[in-house]
Amino acid sequence: MVSISTVEDQLRRTGHHIGLWGRSEVKELCNILLPGEVITDCVNGHYLNGFAMICATNQRIILVDSKPMFLTVEDIRYDMIAEIDYSHSLLNATVRIFTPTKSLQFTSWNITRMRRLATNAQQHVLSIRQFQNAHSQAFAQNYQVGQIQNPQPVPQANLSSPQMANYDNRTQGGEDEISLASIAINHSLTSKNETLVNNPVPAFSANVSSPFAYPSNPFIRNSFRSRNRSWPRKGVIPKR
Repeated sequence: MVSISTVEDQLRRTGHHIGLWGRSEVKELCNILLPGEVITDCVNGHYLNGFAMICATNQRIILVDSKPMFLTVEDIRYDMIAEIDYSHSLLNATVRIFTPTKSLQFTSWNITRMRRLATNAQQHVLSIRQFQNAHSQAFAQNYQVGQIQNPQPVPQANLSSPQMANYDNRTQGGEDEISLASIAINHSLTSKNETLVNNPVPAFSANVSSPFAYPSNPFIRNSFRSRNRSWPRKGVIPKR
């Protein structure tokens, strides 16, 4: 909380006349301003909901509307401002402030101070944009330099120790390079061959009784036909 004397001193430096009109807004600034925050411009005027006061500090733009039993405070940070438009006519000047979430239109009869407020706010926004761009460029350059100096290690496959030793010797000794993908494929093929050799698949046997097995030759002994009927039958003479 800032004292009322500090707020009045800052307003006098900006050229703002403290009178009966706007006295309640000046008292409310004591609860709004942060320690170390300095008022740079202040103008009385009106906006959508009636008469109010707009103040520009070194950190933000504040609109204060203090009425009996009503209080409205709008806080607009400079880094959130997307656009500031200024226009004036013979009798008044208007400032339009746009942010990604809201917009504010404020009109005052003091054209000189309104234009100064808009100009100073635009300079604050521009300086913040330049600082952000410089910071992002410096971060990108440092990131690229760090990637070049500390390259990412190449992911290695789960290979056996002789294959990894062969890979290290061939890569470090200056011989022809071999890719990890080819080593992994050869390793998988070798493991499959070893599995087939150690666990051979049993061959099909005609003598093994299986519900799906049917002999290829029905005339062999112990076949399905020979067990169920004798064929050809004895004593039966085939017709010619």
